[in-house]
This record gives sequence, C-alpha cells and structure tokens, in this order.
Amino acid sequence: MKIQSVEAIPVSYPEPNDFNAVRHLCLAKVTAADGTVGWGESVTMWPEASFAAKEVMEGMADLLVGRDPVRNAAIFGDLKDRAWWYGHGGGIASFAIAALDIALWDLKGKALGSSVLDLLGGPVHDRLPAIASSHAHYESIPEMAEEAREWLSSGLQGMKVGFGKRGNARLGFEHDRDVEYVRRMREAIGPGKSLMIDLGVAVKWDVSTAVRRTQAFDEYGIDWIEEPLGAWDPEGYANLRSKTRTLLAYGEREWTLSGFERVLDTGTVDVVGCDPGRAEGITGFKRVADLTESRRRQANAHAWSSAIVTAASLAVSFSSRACKLFEFKPLENPMQHELVGSTLLYFILHYSTMALFHSTLLYAAPPWLYCTQLYLIRHYSTKVLLYSTLLYHGSTSLYVTLHYSTMVLLHSTLLYITLQWLYSTLLYSTLVYHGSSSF
Repeated sequence: MKIQSVEAIPVSYPEPNDFNAVRHLCLAKVTAADGTVGWGESVTMWPEASFAAKEVMEGMADLLVGRDPVRNAAIFGDLKDRAWWYGHGGGIASFAIAALDIALWDLKGKALGSSVLDLLGGPVHDRLPAIASSHAHYESIPEMAEEAREWLSSGLQGMKVGFGKRGNARLGFEHDRDVEYVRRMREAIGPGKSLMIDLGVAVKWDVSTAVRRTQAFDEYGIDWIEEPLGAWDPEGYANLRSKTRTLLAYGEREWTLSGFERVLDTGTVDVVGCDPGRAEGITGFKRVADLTESRRRQANAHAWSSAIVTAASLAVSFSSRACKLFEFKPLENPMQHELVGSTLLYFILHYSTMALFHSTLLYAAPPWLYCTQLYLIRHYSTKVLLYSTLLYHGSTSLYVTLHYSTMVLLHSTLLYITLQWLYSTLLYSTLVYHGSSSF
C-alpha cells in the first residue's frame, strides 16, 4: 500500500456539551492508491488555528505521498524533523503532526487488517470505568445535581465537571457557591462514584485561593482537581500539594514528550492529562503514557472532541497501565454521534426531506408565512451541506449532493429553482444512502 494524497478539512460544529458553542477542529484524510482512507484529527479549538493547521498538514504532504503507511514510525520522525524550526516545543506544527499521525495509524490498521489497539501491543485492561465529562452551565445547583444523577443512572461511574464555563453556573468564582455545588454533587451521585473538578481557563486562582478551595472540597471526597493553578506553576503546585489531600491533575496543554517530562520532573502532578489531537497523535500519547507509567503516575486522555480522537484515545488508554478511566461527553453531539457510519447519510436524507417539505409549503404560503418557510428551507439546507461536507471523500454522488445543497442556499429566494435543486439533492442523497460501500 502506498499513500496517494493528503487532505486537511477544517470543521466547525455546535457542541451541546459546551452550551452549544461553536467549536473547531481540523481533520486529516490520508488516502492510499487503492482508495483506502485513514482519518485523523487535530483539536484546534479556534478557526484561525484550524486553517493554520490545514496549511501545515498540506505542506507536509510530500513526506507521506508515495510511502507505505505501515512504516508510520519513520514518517512520524520525518514530520518531527520537518518542524524543527517552526514547531520546536509544539504549537500549530504539533496539531498537524497529531492529525496526520492518527490518520497513519488508522491506515496502517486497515492495511494490516488489525485494530490500532492490537498494533499498540493489545489491551492491558479488560475494562475501564467510564465517567461523564461535563461543563457546569446552569444557575440552579439542584438542577445540575439532578442532571448528574440522570447521567450516572446509565452506568457511568463518576463525573468530571468544568468550572468557569459558558452559561450561568458562575462556578470557580465564589467560595461558598463552589463548596455548596461540590456538596450537592456528592450527595446526588453518592459516595461510591468518582467526582473530579476541572478549572477552566477563565478561572484565575492564586495559590491561597486554590489551597482554601481545595481543602473545602476535600471534605466531600473529590478524586482530583484539575489545573487549579493553570498549566505551569511548579512552586504553587508544590505548596498546594503539601496542604491538600486530593490528587492534582494537569498537563493537557503540553504539546510534546519533553513538555510532559518537564511537568513530571516537578513531582507535583498525580494525573497527567494528554490530548492526542494536540500532543502529536497516537504516537505522542503512547509515549507520554509510557513515560507516566515509568514515573508511577496516572495518565488520562483528554478526548473532548470528535469520534476520531475518542477512538485514538481509547486505543492508547486500553494499551497503557497508566490509564485508569475514560471520559465521555454525556450529551449527544454531531462530532461523536453523527460523524461516523451511515448515520450521517441518514441526516442528509432527513434534512433534504425537511427542506423539500417546507419548499412545498412555501409554494402555497400566505405572505405572512413566507419568511418563516424561507428561513426553514435555508436552515435545513445548511444542515445538508454540513453533513455532506463531512462525508465527502471523492464519490460522485456525494459531490453532486454538495453541489445541489450549495445551489439551494444560493437560490432559496427563487421558488422554482429551490424546488428543482432540492429534488436533485434528495435524489442523490438517496443514491448515496443506498449505494455507498465506504460507510
């Protein structure tokens, strides 16, 4: 098998687990000469980072094209060498390497007929506890406690909660409210479930605040507190560690193995967070997990993005004794539940049908309903375009679906043209749904 092409695809999507904020990532699509595709992802977070990562990935394409993806270790080394000047220590280059590395592992597994987990040496765990990884959004603490209880009723073994996030929760800023929240959460989920607190970037505690707040949380048996003093404060973390009982977690903002080694060398971290969509892919995360195990610390995947990073994180987590649990976003979201398999094709069909239905209503609508119907046509057509873009990888039917969806948006003010393009969109979406073997 030889690699034929490399394509980078910036994607934006609404994240229900982040108060429906628009989040951004950049996918890597590495295609072999026989048509086999490997998919990777960089968790870029911001649109400018996505487009920068796209340029770097496509600039690195010459290091992949014509080579055997089974020899991915050599390619990884060449990618690192290419970035010696503009990527030393991390940054956009590490995003690009992360996405390409994950795609290469995916392609290697397909070439050898093996799972990535087996390529990494196989599982060292029969199972891992799954926990809900959530953000606190609501003003009502009882409402958030009830929500947590419902999530854990599905079998999840605990939860990690982000403070300082979007919405009206105001957690991370008031001592009494924070403590009351932790008390109510412990009461809601019970003593046998894990509870972790993750301080978002908006929360800026000094050392004395971190000590006082964490000591108060200790009374309710939290399992760890994450980034209470940000990404790097060795002296502050040493102070906090000496005065509190809970485990300290940080590291997810590091990029490279040397960055994680620096964190571990401080002796102040108990749980090392690592995002393979940032920290140089499956290869990067596996190296970090091995280093963490050698230091007798716990590693934890920051898999808070699409199903691609989730799959990569699960493979490494099950192959490493340093990993003790796995985080899942509790609310359904497009990049987890609609990205893979034939589900996306279902949504293309569904939204095409809805747009066609409202176009039919538009034909007979009284003037006062015209704007509403037109809005719905554009809304559903935008959905078709989004899901078609995610699926497109060269098939004629999907190309035509994208084309006609675009025409709907361009011509939705003209009723006759709108109906014509929508019928065509529905037709070709149906062909994709029944005729695509890739999904």
